[in-house]
Amino acid sequence: MLSILLLLSVADVPSEPALTLFPPRVELVGRDARQQLLVRGATDLTREAKYRSEQPAIVAVSPQGVVTPVGDGEGFIVAKVAGREIRVTVRVRGTDADRPATFERDILPILTRAGCNSGPCHGKARGQGGFQLSLLGYDPDFDYAAIVNEGRGRRLFPASPEHSLFLRKAAAQVPHGGGKRLEAGSVGYNTLRGWIAVGTPRTPADAPTVERISVEPSERRLTPRASQQLVVTAHYTDGSRADVTHLTTFQSSESVLAAVHADGLITAGPLPGEAAIMARFMDRFAVCNVVMPMPGSVDESVYARLPRKNFIDGHVWAKLKELGIVPSEPSEDL
Repeated sequence: MLSILLLLSVADVPSEPALTLFPPRVELVGRDARQQLLVRGATDLTREAKYRSEQPAIVAVSPQGVVTPVGDGEGFIVAKVAGREIRVTVRVRGTDADRPATFERDILPILTRAGCNSGPCHGKARGQGGFQLSLLGYDPDFDYAAIVNEGRGRRLFPASPEHSLFLRKAAAQVPHGGGKRLEAGSVGYNTLRGWIAVGTPRTPADAPTVERISVEPSERRLTPRASQQLVVTAHYTDGSRADVTHLTTFQSSESVLAAVHADGLITAGPLPGEAAIMARFMDRFAVCNVVMPMPGSVDESVYARLPRKNFIDGHVWAKLKELGIVPSEPSEDL
């Protein structure tokens, strides 16, 4: 009898949702490739997980779950949460290839993420401080000429790239009205420095271009104060993909309800509601819809009984159901 009771009590305990990883498989091509992981259970566990690389000579992982290449080969990244583990296979290739940064593919996204070509900065109609860029990089020819050729070439110093005015101002090593836009020694800073050192090459005309971007997850239900990491992927015309989360600009339509950090981490506020989190990489956009429902639950029959006189009513009731809101009773005629 005791064994039967024990079996019944165990059966009544709900099992924890399985851990999952996004993406389910990682491919890194080149030394500058990277991939943000998402660890999921019943909630987003990306920032709670502890990560380790089982082949540190091939692949590395940061405490935030960002995977980067070390050498060619195949390795595994393990994420551990509350005693449970899940692993993802990582294939790395092309780390020995010397692919210099090029203007359109590598440099413009850094300038756009840093806000250098935004409206309040050098992207305004007449530029800023005698230096003008096209708004959000829409005219690469104009921007290239402004950076490389204008000002008698004084903005760049290929013989000693770190002494280029273009870098020193962005890193606030000399007075700059826009303040510090890049941290010296950061990935973006080093990419710009390397581009200057190899002669500021343009991206070949036949190189793949960004066809679209996608954001993962594209929709999410969050409880108060919960968080969710986003991953933005660029899809290129040759079928290749790349994680561009670190080069993406994020913005929330309702920061009080759901704020978003520069690295794509959403944090829900204490109030119910919904917000759209916009992700912009260059001139491409994707949206994650976030819902913070009312606390508690509402029986399905409440919404099933609501009148539907046309298709609009159906959409309204579906939205109220998503938010956990019960509509008021019809008012009496006066």
